[in-house]
Amino acid sequence: RSLGRAPGGGGEGVTEEEIARRTTAGIPLRRYGKPEEAAEVAVFLLSPRNGYLTGQQVLVDGGLAV
Repeated sequence: RSLGRAPGGGGEGVTEEEIARRTTAGIPLRRYGKPEEAAEVAVFLLSPRNGYLTGQQVLVDGGLAV
């Protein structure tokens, strides 16, 4: 299994696990989000429980943008 990359992008010999380790190091929660975590936010935003929230951007990014 390999990851796609742009020509000249380097990374020869870098494992998928190493790439994941490097990229998640910058995320405060130190992991990628799960699809169901993003889905839970979407369900809330579309539900009657969200009766007072308007005009907001809700980031599901593990704290990356903080």
